[in-house]
Amino acid sequence: MTETSEFIERIVKDGEAVKPVAPPLTRFLFWILSALVLIICGILIIGPRTDLSLIINSKRFILETFLLAVLVVLSGATALSLSIPDESYGRLRIVLPTITLAGWLTIITYHLGCNCYVAGYSALNPGPGLRCTAGILMIGIIPGIILFFLIKRAAPVNLRLVGFFSFLSLLAVGALALQFICDNPNPAHVLVWHVLPVVTIAILGSLAGAKLFKW
Repeated sequence: MTETSEFIERIVKDGEAVKPVAPPLTRFLFWILSALVLIICGILIIGPRTDLSLIINSKRFILETFLLAVLVVLSGATALSLSIPDESYGRLRIVLPTITLAGWLTIITYHLGCNCYVAGYSALNPGPGLRCTAGILMIGIIPGIILFFLIKRAAPVNLRLVGFFSFLSLLAVGALALQFICDNPNPAHVLVWHVLPVVTIAILGSLAGAKLFKW
């Protein structure tokens, strides 16, 4: 018992004060404002799409932009809430961003099948297509790094879910910015080079989360 008591006293004596993690709302507001600033910067640096003044009032553009904005908010909030072990988040916080992602995919698939556009092989051209995917990653990487450190300061338990929604949020940030940058509205192009990379990398992020957020 004496050795145990001395060991505990030594830990208490040598231990450093731990700064409490900021409340979830504070962390979320900091992240979402950072993401918004970086979206605007990305659009200004790369340059807005040439047809923005024509397409900005279209129903499809408005709906896609709205869903992506909601996806940014919900996926970021879910990732941050999952980083608090005793935070009661429930299934709804997991289901809502997943439904929003499915809604975005559904809209693109619908327009692909409604003969509004001729898909053609030009829409699958890897040249401009890869530039769009790279743009999503480049614009989303800094918000992703900020989110990573906000989560690491907490103590996430379900690492795969945290990984999935963390990657989904940073990719949604990039995809939202690409709405105002990419000149190709063809749903085949958007499906292959915008939607599928977001879904695929987010799924891979769930696997990476087990190592990235281990504490």
